Amino acid sequence: MESKLKVALVTGEKRYRNRCAAALAEADAELIASDSPEGVTDWIRIEEPATVLVDLDMPFFSKGEHVRRLSMEFPRIPVIAVSRTADAFRMKRLFRNAAFDFVLKSAGTAELAEAVREAAAFHRELTQQWVRNQTACQYADELGVVKAISEAASSGEGLQDLFDRIVAKVADALGVEVVSLMLVDEEDPRYLKIVSASGLPEEVVQEARVAVGEGISGMVARENRSLLVEDIEKIPLFHLSPSGGRYRTRSLLTVPVCVRGECIGVLNVNDKTNGEVFTHNDLSMLETLCNQAGMAIENTRLYYDLARKARQLRETNLELDRLNRAKTDLIINLSHEFKTPLTGILGYADLMLSAKEGETDPEKTGKYLARIKEQSLQLERLSSRIFDFFAVTAGDHDWTAERIALSDLLSQQAKDLAGEAEKRSIRVETDLEPGIAVPGHGGYLARAVREILDNAVRFNREEGIVRLTARRDRFPDGRPAARIRVSDQGPGIPDEMRERIFQDFVQTLDIMVDKPEGLGLGLAMAHAIIEEHGGTLRLFQTGEAGTTFEILLPLESEATANPPTA
Repeated sequence: MESKLKVALVTGEKRYRNRCAAALAEADAELIASDSPEGVTDWIRIEEPATVLVDLDMPFFSKGEHVRRLSMEFPRIPVIAVSRTADAFRMKRLFRNAAFDFVLKSAGTAELAEAVREAAAFHRELTQQWVRNQTACQYADELGVVKAISEAASSGEGLQDLFDRIVAKVADALGVEVVSLMLVDEEDPRYLKIVSASGLPEEVVQEARVAVGEGISGMVARENRSLLVEDIEKIPLFHLSPSGGRYRTRSLLTVPVCVRGECIGVLNVNDKTNGEVFTHNDLSMLETLCNQAGMAIENTRLYYDLARKARQLRETNLELDRLNRAKTDLIINLSHEFKTPLTGILGYADLMLSAKEGETDPEKTGKYLARIKEQSLQLERLSSRIFDFFAVTAGDHDWTAERIALSDLLSQQAKDLAGEAEKRSIRVETDLEPGIAVPGHGGYLARAVREILDNAVRFNREEGIVRLTARRDRFPDGRPAARIRVSDQGPGIPDEMRERIFQDFVQTLDIMVDKPEGLGLGLAMAHAIIEEHGGTLRLFQTGEAGTTFEILLPLESEATANPPTA
């Protein structure tokens, strides 16, 4: 049922007030009256009448200035002036001051009622236009926010930047103090977590975690349905999500954020800055923004997923390219490493075959055979290294774990290396803490250490020092470990090689210009063996003063439960 038309009258004449009431009653209108102009502005603002009748015979309104002030204060409420008399000058001044109409007090009830109806119709037209303007402004705001969110999604911003932009735009568009964007936890989809918020304490943002189906946010996520609450304390769900005094008002909006019909989170807004409750217009706007936010989040996730896959593809291509170059390097290395002993074997064999029957020298023949054996053994060692490398890196090896006394194993490797080191006047020093035991395969672990020691000798300076130490230490996560360090006094490793030093077939010198001895397998094999033991191998430091490699291995008590396996 429509409410009656409300008409305000400001007059000090009781008789005229009664007459107006009777006339408006016949027009099914309600008259509200004030006999004093004092506080009339506040009174009209509270009552919100469709039109106002003012008595020009009252001194307050006689000059028309206050009529103009009322018209400016309430542009959608027409002002009708009434008076006992009328003259041209007065009418001109009156309408200049924005009065809608003028009615003589002596006019009949029909004329007064008609003037009021026309004013009320004008009021309705102005009000409808105002609503349309407000709606247009709201849509413009929505479009502006939607555009901003779309731009953020397409600009390549990170996801967190997008989340923050969504929250900021929603807060601005709806005029609210508290906004939180909660998304389904990717690690545990049973829960929602805050990914961005404004107006909430940081500890709340960091710690808030709501189960899907519980509390207001969880219910909206489960039901995939928006919720508008005028008074949060009047609904039972509030007791599951207490505000703890965080909110200034008790009205809230919670809207699901969806992608292709599936809820991926919710947007919560609280505390309008003007203190009012949320309306269905607010709900409609937030739903529009949430739809756009869902698409923006999905598009940004797709963008970064594609970027990640593109990056992986690039890395794969780079790795394939590296392996292709490594294959070429391996062939060149193999050709060089095999050619030298083969050339010796063929040369000595030719010398033996070229000797005429009866002219062979047993002493020379013995030397030739010894050199042939030496070169053959070198070929056998090269073949074994290649076989061992591929067996270790492919996981195709027999690995029976045993207790290894680390100081004994390291001492033996240093002793075995001493002869080769002496040829270059290099001294091998050891400083080994006794009593350290690690589980693993003694042969393979010795091989890993030997490869690193070999490098320290081959790339050391003449009359340099190789230092081998062992201590008890810890992994970065706090687990007890055995720490082995091998240091040399060589020129160091070039900057461009440091990231690739443990890759297969990598050598620090250009094999086409300054071919170093070996196949570039040593550090890669050592790295694979140490990792099989549950340890780590890293380049600890390098520079003009030399290079240090560091090995960390689990101690026996730490690795017993997970020994190395084949």
